[in-house]
Amino acid sequence: MKQPIARFAAVSALVAGCAQRPPSAPVSVAVYVSGDEALAARWPRTLTARLAPTIALRRAELAAPSASTTPATAAAIAAIARAAPLFASAEFAQCSHAFDAVSVDDVLAEGRRDLAARALLWSVACALADERPEDARRFADRLASLELEVPSVVTRPDVESLVSDALARAASRPRVSVSIRSVDGAALAIDGRAAACRAPCRVDLISGVHVVVARAERFEPRTQSVTVTDRPASLVIDLAPASASRASEQWAARGREGAPQDSSASMALLSIAASAPRVALVRSEREPRSTRLHAALVVDGTVASRAELRPAGAASDDDGAALLRELLIRGRVLEPARPVYLSPWFWIGIGAAAATGVGVTAWVFSRPIETTIVFDGR
Repeated sequence: MKQPIARFAAVSALVAGCAQRPPSAPVSVAVYVSGDEALAARWPRTLTARLAPTIALRRAELAAPSASTTPATAAAIAAIARAAPLFASAEFAQCSHAFDAVSVDDVLAEGRRDLAARALLWSVACALADERPEDARRFADRLASLELEVPSVVTRPDVESLVSDALARAASRPRVSVSIRSVDGAALAIDGRAAACRAPCRVDLISGVHVVVARAERFEPRTQSVTVTDRPASLVIDLAPASASRASEQWAARGREGAPQDSSASMALLSIAASAPRVALVRSEREPRSTRLHAALVVDGTVASRAELRPAGAASDDDGAALLRELLIRGRVLEPARPVYLSPWFWIGIGAAAATGVGVTAWVFSRPIETTIVFDGR
């Protein structure tokens, strides 16, 4: 009899030990609701209680997009505005120094070929008038090698002649092949022009110093210069991963261009912009008699699942909970509800009941049987 009871005690101790295990920390999921600001403000808070306790929802807060400042452009505009009156008043040394803070490479990186051309032309004029012919020729050669359009600026005949000679020399030089490598598919803008090609690619350039800007989604843009001589050259531009601000800017740009918010590329950017490894995007679209809810889940930069629901009328919290539950189950973030017979607690209970039954049965059958015979003495 003691053996079954001992087994029952052991099973009970196992159940108690399992019950005392500390719960694991809930898995955090950032939720971004698009198309309905009321749902965006309410759902992450109200839906958490409706899901499994292993899931914690929070509203996805996107980083502010990178400020589209153009400091090089601003510096060039200010320098050109100062140079014209200084040149007219024959203050040629000061005219030259007006461009000390101007980086032509940065101006080109910002796509302002017109300002780069004006800054170089005024640099030629100021240097030549200040009796620095070598500097003037260097500026003219740079203008010509970049194939910039010479602006219509009234200077002096000797300035125009020097620039014309530089353009003629550049036109007579053969173009040189330059191989450029970067992140696969990165858009490469050369000398301030629109993207010329996508990495890896080859371009033909006139000898001189050229400016290449590489841009790719999920990466920070980078500007790099390359000096081209009379021999083929190669350039490698390494890109750093995008910051949350940069990813937010790129995600917004995709939206302005009409790209779907829940495409694989957009979802990867959304995850970086929200600084969250798991982001659920819910798009709400009101229809005449219903609401269409589209949902996508990105986990570590990859779309893990999609789900859709079309409730009648406005979407309720129950609809949102059902949609997210399905999305998280498909994405293997949330375990689906299992049948009772697959639960370990079910079999522990069965084992405990069986052990108890065995113990009672053994106790009943192990009792000594006493038989009493009574004789009627009548």
